[in-house]
Amino acid sequence: MKKLLIPIFLALLCSSSAHAVLPGQTPGVDPRCWVGSYVTFLTSGTSWSNSCFNTTTNTVEAIGGGGSGGAGGNCGALPATGAGGGGGGGGAYAKATNFGSTSSAYVIGQGGSFSAGSPHSGTATTFNVSTVVADLGLFGATGAGNGGAAGAGGAGGLTANSTGSTKFAGGAGGTGGAIRSGSSGQNCGGPGGGGGGGSGGTTAGGSNGATGGQPPTCVSGTTVIAGGAGAAGGAGGTASGGIAGTAGTNGSGAAGGAGGTGGAGTVWTSAPGGVSGGSGGGSGGAGGGGVTAAGLTKAGADGGTGGFYGGGGGGGSSAGNKLGGACAGLGNGGPGEDGIIVLSWSVAGI
Repeated sequence: MKKLLIPIFLALLCSSSAHAVLPGQTPGVDPRCWVGSYVTFLTSGTSWSNSCFNTTTNTVEAIGGGGSGGAGGNCGALPATGAGGGGGGGGAYAKATNFGSTSSAYVIGQGGSFSAGSPHSGTATTFNVSTVVADLGLFGATGAGNGGAAGAGGAGGLTANSTGSTKFAGGAGGTGGAIRSGSSGQNCGGPGGGGGGGSGGTTAGGSNGATGGQPPTCVSGTTVIAGGAGAAGGAGGTASGGIAGTAGTNGSGAAGGAGGTGGAGTVWTSAPGGVSGGSGGGSGGAGGGGVTAAGLTKAGADGGTGGFYGGGGGGGSSAGNKLGGACAGLGNGGPGEDGIIVLSWSVAGI
C-alpha cells in the first residue's frame, strides 16, 4: 500500500543522543500527533486509518481514473483508410471537508487500459463509500474501418456522478481524424488519433482533447503522401494541472508518430515516488501513417498515456493505404492514468 505521510514540523536532531523538543512536540507521543500540518497520498490499497487525524479540520480530495483511447480503424476494399481512434475522457475531481472518522475504506480509480483489442473506461475513486466520489473517464471509440466514421472521444468524468462539496468535471477526449477516400491506385494517408481529456482539478474542469488530423487529399502515381497529424491532449483543470500531451507527428511517407504522454499536475508536489501530482493532462493522439513514392504503406501509431492523475489516453491512428485491403499496421489507444486520494489536516495541539 503506497501511503506517504509528510509532517511539516519534523524532529530536530542534536549532536547529543537526546532530541531537541520544539514547541508543539510532546516526547513519548506519536509524532503524527505533534502540532503541524499533514498530507497523506493514497494511490493503492483499500483501507486507511490514523488515530491522530483531526476529524474537525480536514479535507479529502479525489480524482477518478481516466479512460483509454480507441484504436485506428482498418483499411477497406477501396483505397481508403480506416478512421482515427477517439481519445479517452479524463477523470473528475471531488473534495469533501471535515470527514469525521479516523479510518475509512476507499477505492482508487484505475485508468482504463487498451487490452484484447478493445479500449476500456476508467473506474471511479471513492472514499468511505460515498463521502467522496470522483467519477471515471469513458473510453474513446475505435475508428471505423473501410472508410467509416471517426472514433468518438470518451466523455470526461461528470460532476453529476461525483460526490463532494467541490466538484469539477474531467475533459472529454477528442474525436479521431476523418478519412480520405480515393480512386483505384491512389495513395491515401491515415488519419490521426484524438487527444485525451485532462482530469478535473482543484479549481476548474479538465480541458477537452483536440480532434485528430485528417490526411491530405488522396493522390495518384508515385507522389508521397502524409497521414493526418495526431491531436494534442487536454490540460488538467487547474493552474498547476498537467500540460497537454504532445500530438504524434504524421508520417510523411513514413509511419505515424506515437502520441505524447500527458503532463503530471503539480498542485501536490510530494506525491508518491517523488512524482508531482494533481490533475493530469490528457495524452496526445497518434499521427497517421503515410505512403511512400514506391507505393509502400506505412503503419499508424499508438496514442499516448494520460498524465498523473486521471488523464485520458490518446487515440490510435490508422495506416496509409494504396490499393485497398488490410492496413500495414494500426495504432492502439493509449491507456488512461489512475486516480488518487489526498487527505490533508492539521493538529493544533495535544
